[in-house]
Amino acid sequence: MPIATLTISIAAIWILMRGTGNLSDFFTGIIIAILIILFLWKSYEHKKRLIRRNEKKEKNILRLIYTLRFVFSFLWELIIANLQVMIIVIKPNLSIQPGIFAFKTRCKSPLGITSLANSITLTPGTLSIDVSDESKIIYVHTLDSKDLKEMKIRIQKRLEDPILGAFE
Repeated sequence: MPIATLTISIAAIWILMRGTGNLSDFFTGIIIAILIILFLWKSYEHKKRLIRRNEKKEKNILRLIYTLRFVFSFLWELIIANLQVMIIVIKPNLSIQPGIFAFKTRCKSPLGITSLANSITLTPGTLSIDVSDESKIIYVHTLDSKDLKEMKIRIQKRLEDPILGAFE
């Protein structure tokens, strides 16, 4: 409710309580309304600051959780990718199909996009080649492009989702 409307409403209640309806009671009601609003405003602002402080703490805790999730998820992907590349190196007669695919990212900040592209590059068997001009698509080279749908899902679930929580 706008402050002017609130002030006039409180002044009108004051006049109705006084029962006289003269001009001096109206101005007295305006002064009382202003005092009430000032008192409540300070309490309201204090409460808002406390709420903001608590929200900031909760957000920091969530970021920490997402950051830890990202670190563990990245390490797990690193181990799995190393094992897959090791199998390809040990058995060179395996049929692999190197290829390039476009991964549409939901990351918006430069930090999020860079973290995702670097995570993809640091994972053996994949390499971030380029990021589109709009920073919405990351072009990825993969050692084996047989199951691109599965690879996109793994990148999204294991790398992009934790990055979104930690850095966005």
